[in-house]
Formats: sequence, C-alpha cells, structure tokens
Amino acid sequence: MRHLCIDIGNTRVKAAIYQDDKLQDHHIYDHDTDQWGSSLLAQHLDGIAISNVSDYQDFDRFHHASETFVVLDEHTALPFVNHYSTPATLGKDRLAAMLGAQALYPETAVCVVDIGTCVTLDYLTADRNYLGGNISPGVDLRLRAMHHFTDGLPLLEIATTTSLLGLSTRDAMLHGAIDGLAYEIDGFLRRLENQFEQHITVLFTGGGAETFSQKMKREIFVHPFLLPYGLNYLLHHLRTL
Repeated sequence: MRHLCIDIGNTRVKAAIYQDDKLQDHHIYDHDTDQWGSSLLAQHLDGIAISNVSDYQDFDRFHHASETFVVLDEHTALPFVNHYSTPATLGKDRLAAMLGAQALYPETAVCVVDIGTCVTLDYLTADRNYLGGNISPGVDLRLRAMHHFTDGLPLLEIATTTSLLGLSTRDAMLHGAIDGLAYEIDGFLRRLENQFEQHITVLFTGGGAETFSQKMKREIFVHPFLLPYGLNYLLHHLRTL
C-alpha cells in the first residue's frame, strides 16, 4: 500500500510517502508555500491521512486523490484507548505521535516528547491506554515571553549554549530557556517512571528533538517523522476494521 501522510503543524508542513512501512519520499514545506504537496499527489496513492493543528481547511485536492482519505480527529477509530477527558480539544499532532509510538514500540510503555513551538509530553501504556500528558512553552516562546513581559531583556533567537552559567544577559537567558526546558523534561520523565514503577521508552520528535536528546542523561530515540509514520500506521489499522 502506498500512503501519503501529512503533518500540518503550527509553522511547517511535513509530507511523507510510505510504501507499506518504508519511507519512500518526504518533504518539509512552509505554510505559505503555494500548493504544497502537489508533486506527491501526482502519483498513485492507496490512502491519504492528515493531522492538522492549524486553521488550514482546503482539503478538496487531497480528498479526490485517493479513495481512502482521513483527517485525524476525535471521532477517528484508534488502536488504543483514549482517556483524555476532552478529546475534542486534544491536539491531533499528539494523537498522531501516539500512533507512531505504538507502531514502533508495540506492547511497550512509551513517552513521546514533541519539541516545537510548544513542547508536549504524552504517555502511552504497554497495554494501549493513552493517559494524557503535558504542554509547556518551547524555547522560542520562553525567550519571547522574557522580552515581552520585561523592560530590559532583549529579544533573542535560539542559539546553542555550552557552559552551566551565563556571563552575559544573552547567555543567561539562553541557559534559562534551553537548560530549564531540558531539566523540566528530565524531571517529568523521572516522575513518570517513579509513578508507574517501570522503564519507559522515550521518543523525541519535532524541530528541537536532536538538540535536546543530547542533553538527556538517558537513552533517547529520535524520530523526526514520527507523526507521518503514525498516520501511515493509522491507515493500515483502519483497513482492518
């Protein structure tokens, strides 16, 4: 089966072609790129699945490109039990990430950390129960907040840090935003393992996945196309119903 799987995020669009479970082609687009994905639609497709957290709604050209077409939402039949109390408000990117985690590590407790504009941490048990997660500001949002809500702190772009303590306001802000987020993620993972008294496989995805995986003192698996991979898994699952 040949599937087109599209993750429409807050700032970028990831599109991937899968032949069964093998990634054949992929592209990353800006939101303002005209007709993104058009070249991928020109080939034969057995299914198309989309995760969308933006206000984009122009799905007609995708709907007519394949007999099987799904936009992931709270009504989609999932291969795990969703315990979120407000499923309509649950980000579809978080659902897609859980699908990818289950596909990669079946019968394994998994925490997915998606590091982008916001950082989400979500937990899936080994027996296929999604128990929710947390949302916090990403590095760019933290830097912008420090500038916006103070009179003296500058607006910074994300940059790498190497030392423990900053010797300038710029470095102090970068350390606080980047290392503070790393400590937050690590602390949450430790509390999660303590609460459930088991080892948890940790998956990082999103634009900051590689950078933050190197800051963790534990084994981290990085999967940049986890969400499209989860959508591919969803299309296979829906055919079994």
